[in-house]
Amino acid sequence: MKKHLIIATGFMSLFGTSSLSGEIVTVNFVGIVDSVNDPVGDFPGVIVGDTVRGTYSYDTDSVDKTPLNEESGRYLSPIPPAKFAINVGPLSFQVGPAVTVGVGNFSEGPKDTLVIGGPIPDTVPDVGVILYFEDPTGTAYSDISLPVSPPDLTQFTTSWGGVSVMANSSSVGFEFTSIVLAPDPVPAVSSWGLAVVSLMMLTVGTVMFRRGGLLYSRLSRD
Repeated sequence: MKKHLIIATGFMSLFGTSSLSGEIVTVNFVGIVDSVNDPVGDFPGVIVGDTVRGTYSYDTDSVDKTPLNEESGRYLSPIPPAKFAINVGPLSFQVGPAVTVGVGNFSEGPKDTLVIGGPIPDTVPDVGVILYFEDPTGTAYSDISLPVSPPDLTQFTTSWGGVSVMANSSSVGFEFTSIVLAPDPVPAVSSWGLAVVSLMMLTVGTVMFRRGGLLYSRLSRD
């Protein structure tokens, strides 16, 4: 489990926020727990052999946060409309406030990598989820742009996922059994669109509240 902890340590410190404007790509994955390191009971009920199910999504038009790096890119998609949810045995986790995707197309090696992850908010100590894929032949990607398809497990011959509590050196590792593109990608909603939708919902809610209050008053008088 050291590999999970080492990579997660460096990766979890990179999360932040970004804006959306493109298309949301959603990927579903299934795995099997292959290791549990839980000295203080951070993952109650999780055992080797448990099923892992999850889904993640990101905006294909997210901006690279490391534009000067020609061999790797880091992209952030806020939640919502992006998402990252995972069930590990009896436990469920929701990543937030953003999904981070790291794409590597390295000349030395060479190798191509894909890393998806994020922190789980409102947890003490902090918990993070990470998915890691590596193609040692360096033929999976031709550049560092965000992929529009899920990683092919026959090409990314090194792959694993993990949920880690860094402060307690606790972690659950799993291997993938399938990872597929979810059907019907949907357009991402811009920040202006989200603002308009929020305003509409607030207006409708206010009207319904007022009408409900009037109806309650009439019923009380009757």
